[in-house]
Amino acid sequence: MSNKKLHKIIHQLSVQKRVLKQRRKRKLWKANKNREQNKKSFKVAPEVKKAFKYTRRTNQPIQIPAPNNFSLIHNTEELLKFFASIKKYLDKQIPVLLDLSNIQEITPDAIALLLAKLTNPRFVSNTKVFGNRPKNVELDKILKESGFYKIVGIDKSIPQQGIIHTKGNTTVDTGIAVEARKLTASKTFGCDKKLQPLYRTLIECMANTKKHAKGDNTKDETWLLVVYNDPTTKITSFSFIDTGVGIFNSAKI
Repeated sequence: MSNKKLHKIIHQLSVQKRVLKQRRKRKLWKANKNREQNKKSFKVAPEVKKAFKYTRRTNQPIQIPAPNNFSLIHNTEELLKFFASIKKYLDKQIPVLLDLSNIQEITPDAIALLLAKLTNPRFVSNTKVFGNRPKNVELDKILKESGFYKIVGIDKSIPQQGIIHTKGNTTVDTGIAVEARKLTASKTFGCDKKLQPLYRTLIECMANTKKHAKGDNTKDETWLLVVYNDPTTKITSFSFIDTGVGIFNSAKI
C-alpha cells in the first residue's frame, strides 16, 4: 500500500473519530439540558412540600377553606384562587378536603364549576377529594340536591332534586333541553310554556361543546347544566359549563 493511500485512510479515520466525538458531546449536552428542564418542571412550592409531609405523617387530607361568598359571578378572583389552590395539591397527588363549613352565599354558576371540576379526571389527577357541609341549612340543602355530597363521599344516596337540578352529557341531548324547559315553565310560570328561545339556547350550548371543547382529544368533552329555581322569587337560572379547550384553541384559523 502506498504512503498516499495510507495517509488518506488515516485522515478518514481521524475525521470519523472527530464526528463521533462531536455526536457524543451533543448527545450529552441534550441529556443535561433535558435534566435541567425536568428539574425546573418538577420544582415543588414550599407549601406543597410541607403539605406532602403532613399527609404522609398524619394520613389526613389538606384542608382548603372556601371563600364565604362562593360565587363565580360576584366573587370571581377569590373563587378562582380557591380552585387553583386545589389543583396545586392534586397535581402532586396530595388529597384535599374542601372546607365549605363557613360559606354564607352560593350561586348556581359556582355549583356548576365545582361539579365540573370534581368530575373531570384531568383536574382531580386520580387523587381523593373530600368535603364537608356548610353550617347554613339552606346552603346545605342546595349542595345536597346538587350531587356534591355524593361526589365527595358524604352521602352516597342519589340526591332528590327539588330546587336545583344537575344534568350532564357529551352529546346534544334534546331530552334534557325539553326537561329543563318544562321545569322552568312549571316552577316560574306555573303552567306549560314552549319557551323556544330557552330550548334553542341550550341546544346551541350543547352543540358548541360537542364541536369545540375536545380540541385534539378523541374523546368528547362532558358538559354540565345546573338549573336553579329560587323558591322565594320563582326566578329560574341556568349555568352551562364544560372544561374543554374552548373555541379559540379549537378553531382552525
